[in-house]
Amino acid sequence: MKTSIYKYFLFCILLLALIGNVYATDYYVSTNGSDNNSGTDTQPFKTIAKGLNVIKSGDILYIRAGTYYENLDNMPSGTSWQNSVTIRAYPGETVILKPNSGTNVVSCSSGQYIIVDGLILDAANVNGGSAVWLKYSSTHHIRIINCELKNAPLCGILSSYDADYIEFINLNVHDNGTRDLDHGIYISGSFCLVDNCTVYRNTGWGIHIYSNYGCTNNIVRNCKSFDNATLVQRGVGIGLYSGENHVAYNNIVWGNKKGISVRYGANKANIYNNTIYDNDEGIYIESSDVTVVNNIIYSNGTTISGGSVRDHNLINTDPKFVDAANGNFQLREDSPAIDAGTSISLFNKDILDNNRPSGSAWDIGAHEFAGSSSSNFDADINANPISGDAPLKVQFNGIAAGGNSPYNFHWDFGDGNSSDQQNSTYTYQQNGSFNVTLTIIDNDNKQAIASVAIQVNAVYVEVTPSLVDIKLTNIRRSRSISEITRSEWYDLYVYVHDSQGWQNINYVDVWFCHESNKNGSISNRGGEFNPVNNYVLSYSISTDKIWTKENNGWIDATGKLSLYVDDDNYEYVIDSQNEWAKAKIKLLDNAQEGNWQINAYTIDQEGNVSDLFTKNISVKLNENRAPTAEITLNSLSQIKNDSILVTLTTSANVTNVPTPLILNESDNTTTIITLTSFLSTNIFTGILILDDNVCDGKGYFSLKSDALIDENGNTGNKIISGAFIEINRSPPSNPKGLKVTKE
Repeated sequence: MKTSIYKYFLFCILLLALIGNVYATDYYVSTNGSDNNSGTDTQPFKTIAKGLNVIKSGDILYIRAGTYYENLDNMPSGTSWQNSVTIRAYPGETVILKPNSGTNVVSCSSGQYIIVDGLILDAANVNGGSAVWLKYSSTHHIRIINCELKNAPLCGILSSYDADYIEFINLNVHDNGTRDLDHGIYISGSFCLVDNCTVYRNTGWGIHIYSNYGCTNNIVRNCKSFDNATLVQRGVGIGLYSGENHVAYNNIVWGNKKGISVRYGANKANIYNNTIYDNDEGIYIESSDVTVVNNIIYSNGTTISGGSVRDHNLINTDPKFVDAANGNFQLREDSPAIDAGTSISLFNKDILDNNRPSGSAWDIGAHEFAGSSSSNFDADINANPISGDAPLKVQFNGIAAGGNSPYNFHWDFGDGNSSDQQNSTYTYQQNGSFNVTLTIIDNDNKQAIASVAIQVNAVYVEVTPSLVDIKLTNIRRSRSISEITRSEWYDLYVYVHDSQGWQNINYVDVWFCHESNKNGSISNRGGEFNPVNNYVLSYSISTDKIWTKENNGWIDATGKLSLYVDDDNYEYVIDSQNEWAKAKIKLLDNAQEGNWQINAYTIDQEGNVSDLFTKNISVKLNENRAPTAEITLNSLSQIKNDSILVTLTTSANVTNVPTPLILNESDNTTTIITLTSFLSTNIFTGILILDDNVCDGKGYFSLKSDALIDENGNTGNKIISGAFIEINRSPPSNPKGLKVTKE
């Protein structure tokens, strides 16, 4: 019975995919078109915006040659890679997007299965943003392919806020940024891919993978990252940070401040078959359990620091490149890197898609020496596609080179099935990684073997309804927090989605429980509130009511002050358009310290139940953890003789810029210093101009009350170091001076 249901489910998915493809439509945009047209190839639209309003899942929007002064946003979503929404340059034509306004060229804050293909994204005129900005967990399965991204004030690509399953393939990313915190490609999500990208002349890092909340399982492969850190301050070719299981392989990294850096908790990272040349530092590792295998590390300022496993690397030995000065890092036939590596199960191609090994063993570095061969009879595979969602249909073509015909072909598809046809089409029904092997036997009974990895992803099926997210914030603030104290009020946002609309939601159950209490479940709706039993709080949201579950059952708490949920003064809010509900909650003084969970699920009007959503929080003692600040001063004499750079560093990340900084002078007057920051939440700078309005003598810096607000809502304004200064300005014939007075 289960097998029949499963087959029926797969049949339905296939049927839906086929139906979607049957009704898929190609639309066209041209600079000489009209938005009153039908959007066909002979009657194209005028604007991309018009095309985006028309296309749907499975459709392709072809953009004809020209420069379009538009932003690419509000893109509709697809339902799978087979039924994606595609925005593509017309084959063989050059398409430039260069908007004259807006923050980014391409942006997406909620979209799935979208492909942007073949465009030049010029961000020269945008207002402080990036060429591409992808954000939030509702953005996933986006593919940017065959594009050029340039001239952004911020990053070439900024993929942030839990945007997962993003693919960046065959991109040219260059000349982006205005500060050393601006990067070519900046990824903060998980399960993302950077493949065959060329990244250069960006002001900060080339490829930067980092998130304050951790990101995992990202892959950087077959890329070139060079001549970044153009501000000559700091910058890394490839940075793998803040999360486990990142992989970098078959990359060439040269001319940066650091080649490859692994830091900030990026444990279990793997660095395979990279060529790292002429950087100030080669490989820099601070994280644990990092594997470094088959890498060429040559002609860098320093070679390698850190790494739990180092094996078969060629370090400070001339690898004999063909022409490194002109960017050709292929190996000469006398290279010591040839046949000197060890095999890696993850991949079997080099940066140019040559088979590994081509000789008796793997070569070290990104290139496999193509001139070496263990036999004059070789097998090769063309497979298309090599990844996608189940069910995945793959066309395999077997290629025999050398040997004597006729040939016998045998395919092992890696899942127990096989074929003896030279060219074979096979459909994978299950998700997983499959190693496909082709064995060819020639007329002399010689054997040649090739293999290719096929990645089949589980179909991303949106539950109807689905509980999208839970966010806990300080009152009237938007930043999500994960640590709370007892007897303080917080805003709890619950984000719910139903494909039939908000009105189809029946209710949402939410409950808090200490980690020692496992009684709550969907079946018992979280269990009853019990002040002795780890303080389980459970309440329910409908479209117009909020309910609190206590020992005596469910109580309508709408408009009332309950133990934990406050609706007084409209603190309970429903925003059906943006699909969230907010309640004001707190934990009482006797709530246990430690790790707690927020659990939630939703049920629609038809009785469909979402998956259980869980978020961890930490309950702490009520104690004063007010953030503090330190001040340092640096002369800017090379810019202006009477200018001082003031740097304020906070003890914790704060949610806003703590400006202004006030200089209290010896004559009881004040000078205001405006502080600014860029992509930092604890370092702020300003300029103190020592003109005639600034009084000589002793003074001190101060901040306004509660100027410092950390991520957990703690406030303060104390400056614990560098607050006192003495301004000593002599007559013009003598140097002016300023010194910091010890406190």
